Amino acid sequence: MGSKARTTSLPTIDDSLHPGVLAAFQFEQRSKKSGWYTSPIAAPFKSAVQARVKRGDTPQVASLLSQAEVCLDHSYLAGGYGAAVEILEQAHEIATEHFEVQYLLIWTLERLAVEVQDIAITSRMRLPAANLIEHCDPSASDKHRRAVAFACYATASLILNNANSDSEADKALALGKKAHELRGDAKFLETIETRCLGRKALLRGIAGDAEGFEELGQAVRNFSESPLGPEVMHPTFVAYLRERGLKKADAYVNAYGWRGVLGRAALARTQLAKGASADSSDFESFIKLGDVAGIELYLKHSDFRASSSEKEDFLKTSVSEGTLATTEFLVEHGFPPYQGLMNHVTRVDIAQYLKDQGFVANAEALTSSVRGGYREVVRFFVSLGVDPNKKAKGKSAVDMARKAGDKELLEILSSEPVTLGLDLSFVRKALKSNVSFYKKHPLGNHDLAIQVEHLVEAAKVRGVESLDELVAFIFDQGQHDVAWVFAHAAAEHFTSGEVHKSVSNKAAFIIGDVRLEGNLDFSHPIIIAGDLRVTGSIIDGEPDSMLIVSGKVEARNIVSDGSFFVAGDMTADEVIFGHYNHGTLAVGGRVKGRAVVMDDHHFECKAKPETALFVADARQLEDKEREALVKAFGDECLADDYINDRFFIDGARQGKTLFRG
Repeated sequence: MGSKARTTSLPTIDDSLHPGVLAAFQFEQRSKKSGWYTSPIAAPFKSAVQARVKRGDTPQVASLLSQAEVCLDHSYLAGGYGAAVEILEQAHEIATEHFEVQYLLIWTLERLAVEVQDIAITSRMRLPAANLIEHCDPSASDKHRRAVAFACYATASLILNNANSDSEADKALALGKKAHELRGDAKFLETIETRCLGRKALLRGIAGDAEGFEELGQAVRNFSESPLGPEVMHPTFVAYLRERGLKKADAYVNAYGWRGVLGRAALARTQLAKGASADSSDFESFIKLGDVAGIELYLKHSDFRASSSEKEDFLKTSVSEGTLATTEFLVEHGFPPYQGLMNHVTRVDIAQYLKDQGFVANAEALTSSVRGGYREVVRFFVSLGVDPNKKAKGKSAVDMARKAGDKELLEILSSEPVTLGLDLSFVRKALKSNVSFYKKHPLGNHDLAIQVEHLVEAAKVRGVESLDELVAFIFDQGQHDVAWVFAHAAAEHFTSGEVHKSVSNKAAFIIGDVRLEGNLDFSHPIIIAGDLRVTGSIIDGEPDSMLIVSGKVEARNIVSDGSFFVAGDMTADEVIFGHYNHGTLAVGGRVKGRAVVMDDHHFECKAKPETALFVADARQLEDKEREALVKAFGDECLADDYINDRFFIDGARQGKTLFRG
């Protein structure tokens, strides 16, 4: 691939990098002053640059590609998609024929357009897409073929955005068919075909044929997830809708989420004008669009009837999804307000209107607004004197905000600072002092620092008081891999024996090595900052169990159907058995036992298990595997040629000898 400029040295991790990349490095390391050169993503970044240079890219292009990928991986920082576009457009200037630069640039521009809901951004895809179609050989590799297919699809979309004739629309359709031939993705072709029909209907409407606009409205109604945004947003079609009373058409058309509602309302208006029957579901569309004229048209229609309960539902829709104008209009035309409406308010102006009508905000209304995350409404209700600590249906607004880990809501609800009984600073300290946590993780996850940071903040807001409560909180949040980091941090910070060593029927955080006589049979989350040795078998009896061990694990048998993460070695005298598809068994060290059998269970380890028999997927047993299983465990280990889970679970629990050789 050609390029216009070359550099002679590899990039260094310094302030010459794009701000988005620097933000990602600094956020990973949590320090903007020093030490962030050792960020977990810094070394992979340099390695990626070197690999690309070795492959043949210039160092400058290799650096820019790697920087763009860092921004995409951290798209929530420093406007990741926008930063990636800036970097890739710089690379595009240097290497106009580099297919990977063009492909990634097109893909990123599309993501950015979706993120900010601005179709104008996609116009910048034209040049890189043309370069790909012209210079990239689709037969070179599968990646090249996908790149050209995507470029054809992008170019077809761009042509349709500005097509002024049927022939231009047909040219776009031909490119859509080429994309389909290259990639075999029916969605590409379906999208272009839908847009081609929609564009032709729009062009007929622009030429004075109102049936074209009606056809476009029908298409948007029938394709609620359709790609017809560019056609619906055309000023002429918007003007057509506005002439028929849809005053906010131009505002709502720009929001993709409204296009199905908009098309439905537009079609309903023309149908009513022709004398068609009124449909109450279309009436709801007018409420959501804030179209008072459309609502009035329905109310005047002789066929329109609404029962008392339907009127309540329509008014509730207006309060929660409509506008102040639609709410006032409905009330004035016989839709009586009621106290429960306060529980559905999403806007302050509507809440104020209901208050002026004599309705009172109470604890239930406040908890509803907290549940929905409507901060300004929460602030308004609190200003009216609603007690955030008063319970409604067993929960207070403060309780709900704490459980959600929403610090901003808590600050609105409470005049006192949000505090945490348990000091979790030891987690941050451990992460800063020992980067090897990431490298040792069984799943090789380099984003743990970000997850841990978020979890610590959420726990702080929640008001976690003890390590045992922390385990339960981590488990409730589904952050099982993050729990492994907490175990390591606790092992470094606490003295062995500070926390109880009993394994009771609740969440437990245990500091120090644990040795148990008999079985460890449990169905709750446990974190052990140390080693675990069990003379009997380890059996986590429910899919919702969790066992995290920062050291090594030894037992007679290990039977797991939950989440089981071990940083060190895992050793079983007989068998390690995993079953049920919702769990994960992950081991950072070596796995040793006489047999390892996985039955529809996710298994991760860094090296091949040291065992006489290893069955990675017992759902698809081959004849030789069945023979090996019967030889090792006897006929009872199978049921109808499939693994008999109860043989392993009950046998381990009862202390039977499972492995027979």
